[in-house]
Amino acid sequence: GYYPQGMSAEHEHGKDVVGTVFENCTFSNCFRIGLFAIGDSLVMRNCEVRNTNTEGVYIVASSDILLERNVFAYNNIERWTGFYPSAVKIFNQTHRAVIRENKVIDHPFSNGVWFDVGNEDGVFVNNHLENVSGAQLDSTEDKWRWSNNAAFFFEISKRTICAGNVFLNCDQMWILN
Repeated sequence: GYYPQGMSAEHEHGKDVVGTVFENCTFSNCFRIGLFAIGDSLVMRNCEVRNTNTEGVYIVASSDILLERNVFAYNNIERWTGFYPSAVKIFNQTHRAVIRENKVIDHPFSNGVWFDVGNEDGVFVNNHLENVSGAQLDSTEDKWRWSNNAAFFFEISKRTICAGNVFLNCDQMWILN
């Protein structure tokens, strides 16, 4: 698919691959990304994504996305630094991404779900987020060090609904810009 290099109209991207469906799949022990997708009308349902590093699921420049009843667990398992890991990253001009009824669990070194850069009209409802931590013990100084790891992170985007979610043992939620 076409990866926009700057602001572009919605009709200019996401049209190369349309209608991809993943159901009852497992993406596990992936060196970097569990699933990278560019394409409109993507559905991911009843899947498990675990033991990944940079992103569990990374969706870019796509419209009408549905992530439903999935389990996302243990991203950034090797504790890489110098980048922004996320179990689910909705990135760069994605429109109408619906993320509902998912479990986002056990991410001590990663963001949970992150909408970033020019996304519009997202829906984040009825998800269960647990043990997504922004605090880590710095063993050299025996004190807590705060990272950017947020259970839900909405940044440089517009219009989203965040409702009915459960956040259990999660240190931060970020809503920026």
